[in-house]
Amino acid sequence: MALLRFPNEILLKIFSHLALKALISSQGVSQLWQGLVPLAELGLTWRALLEFYIRVIDEPVFLRTRPWVLDHFRPFDREAYIDAIRDQHNYVPHEFRMSIIELPEKAVVGCAWPGFPNGRRGNNADGASQKVVRSLARECSSICPVIP
Repeated sequence: MALLRFPNEILLKIFSHLALKALISSQGVSQLWQGLVPLAELGLTWRALLEFYIRVIDEPVFLRTRPWVLDHFRPFDREAYIDAIRDQHNYVPHEFRMSIIELPEKAVVGCAWPGFPNGRRGNNADGASQKVVRSLARECSSICPVIP
């Protein structure tokens, strides 16, 4: 692969212009790229989201929650979700917006993602699903605190 033979400096420059999903995918190309991606000059939001993603997928709870997440994940209009929040609160922090827009949907943790069944709001969650959601929320709180 010719791209693997580019000098590290050029790869770092390329990485600094990639979207978050592409950065995450780039880490799977080779061990060299896996080591270089975190060294790229990234904006603060991109760096924080990339580090969050890496930390999350390294947690044992990530693999334990995969079956539930993949069974319950439903695509949703991310921009419409952000617009609805902006309509209610007149402000959406940039970091929050980018996390919703940029994080890969299959990388979500437990029930910490819009559109999943949620026992507190009762949106299509049966009793068994609510119990699983509460259990996952407790288990995931070590990664990103969620109110069970």
